[in-house]
Amino acid sequence: MLLDYTEIQTVKLYNEFDSVVLSYDRNGSFEQQSLEFFKNSLKENEVCLDIGSYTGLYAILAAKHGCNVFAFEPIKKHCDRIRKNVELNNVKLNIVNSAILDEDVSTKRMYFTNKSIMNSAARFEKSNFEFEDVSVVNRIDITNKICSIKIDVENSEVSVLSVLMHLIERDQPNMVIEALSTKQEDQIKQKLSHLNYTFECVDKYNLIAYIKY
Repeated sequence: MLLDYTEIQTVKLYNEFDSVVLSYDRNGSFEQQSLEFFKNSLKENEVCLDIGSYTGLYAILAAKHGCNVFAFEPIKKHCDRIRKNVELNNVKLNIVNSAILDEDVSTKRMYFTNKSIMNSAARFEKSNFEFEDVSVVNRIDITNKICSIKIDVENSEVSVLSVLMHLIERDQPNMVIEALSTKQEDQIKQKLSHLNYTFECVDKYNLIAYIKY
């Protein structure tokens, strides 16, 4: 039974098997600069996309600020936890149990532990992990304006940007994008180089992207 929870940026998250909570407990904070930037990007009644939602911290924060939220999470057990956290926080959002990838496939095998999702191309001993054949979305069409996007998909961020590019070009939302290496950071910047985004590296492994007006 889920009883104990931790509150991060007004969002309550059940503790059990949640690496976000573990990191918060260990360090006294979690992605503080990223969350502050993300929160300030939210606009009531506009759309927010949380790609790689895990247990829903960013998605629930956006819902608390009145956004129409779509939380994409490929792993079923993590979607189940998002639902529990959504109920705990008394908010409403759309949970999509799918990965977003720029690949011509309908499903893909992903490896994960209770603590983190692992891309199937990652270098590790697969026998130590569970796997799940997950649904893949390679096209998203949203009519309403998107104010903010958060992407954390274990080295597949550029692929996600490819799928979302027509929406990014249209609405130029603020973004929080995980970049686990300098190479990946450069690839993300190159992918968005035709737009007028400014980038800052925060919280060690995140890029924030915004357009100065």
